[in-house]
Amino acid sequence: MLALELAATIAGGPDLLGFEQYETGLAAYLPAEDPEIILHHRLHSIGGHLPPDVRDAARENLLVEPLLGHSPDLLDERWEAALTRMAEGKRLVILDTLSRFHSGEENDEVAAKAVMRTLERIAAASGAAVVYCHHANKTSIREGSGESQAAARGHSVFTDDGRWQANL
Repeated sequence: MLALELAATIAGGPDLLGFEQYETGLAAYLPAEDPEIILHHRLHSIGGHLPPDVRDAARENLLVEPLLGHSPDLLDERWEAALTRMAEGKRLVILDTLSRFHSGEENDEVAAKAVMRTLERIAAASGAAVVYCHHANKTSIREGSGESQAAARGHSVFTDDGRWQANL
């Protein structure tokens, strides 16, 4: 929900997250984990808090492309090319959830680096900020250390090579 609210905010919706100052523009939210009915309910919930003109701007500037069942793979050149084309002209692209966007082993450094380099290429080629949602590892959940930088699941490359990280 937070990722979708972020995308709606950048797409011209209201400042749902309290940023105060930010630039709006085209945004894309690419969920590969949630079914369309869940996305419909989330969008309806967000839209219910918006005045009609703001809702129209967000609807016009926000692409929501459900990818559940499509097996997007950042390690496949065809998917990289398709995601790069989709990101062109966007200010923000959100991939939700990272594990659904690649076929590599998350604990393997080579695979993790390949995923991160692909995201960097997409951002560089399109000019979009690329944000991905990622799960916390079981140890951080069990030990209550979810706020730690090391809470991200998989290889540390997913944390070390990112430019920004926020934990929920």
